[in-house]
Amino acid sequence: MSPKHDHVPYRLRSATPYDPSLIDRRLIRLGTGPRTVSDFRKDLNKQGIVIDPCAEHVMGKLAITVSSHESEVCAGIVSVSELGFTEISFRNIFPKAKERLALKPGLAEWNLQFLLQITDQLKHDFLIGMDPVMDGHRQPKVLYTHKASTGVRHLTAVCASPDRVFGHNARIVLWF
Repeated sequence: MSPKHDHVPYRLRSATPYDPSLIDRRLIRLGTGPRTVSDFRKDLNKQGIVIDPCAEHVMGKLAITVSSHESEVCAGIVSVSELGFTEISFRNIFPKAKERLALKPGLAEWNLQFLLQITDQLKHDFLIGMDPVMDGHRQPKVLYTHKASTGVRHLTAVCASPDRVFGHNARIVLWF
């Protein structure tokens, strides 16, 4: 007897073929500005970004090593559909992004500098490509930025359990 459910959380359902030219590339300067998590918090707040308590907790656990000299890294902003899928589980985002587009999760400084430097990112909601951090309930979390119904930009944290599924419109910040 076959199962009644055809949806398995970790199954990848192929969508239209991915097109690497669709990657929105952004250069991020490192070794400038904030040096600590506290400095990043202050600068994000100055930009009007509200940091939710869960994001505060995740940021407090990040191991920030700030570049000692100025340099640049390139962020790639892709949607799940641009990776070639209609949906994808968290466990498969990084391997598929690496395999198909040579993208990987970023270091803490890269992701926080992205939030500070890319002002037009306020138009979109983004899952930040990072290794998950365990919250106080031993749940894996990653940072996520979104605009609340009030129009205020928030930085929060979302569950990053391996079977968490993201739909085709989910936008992810990853790195070359």
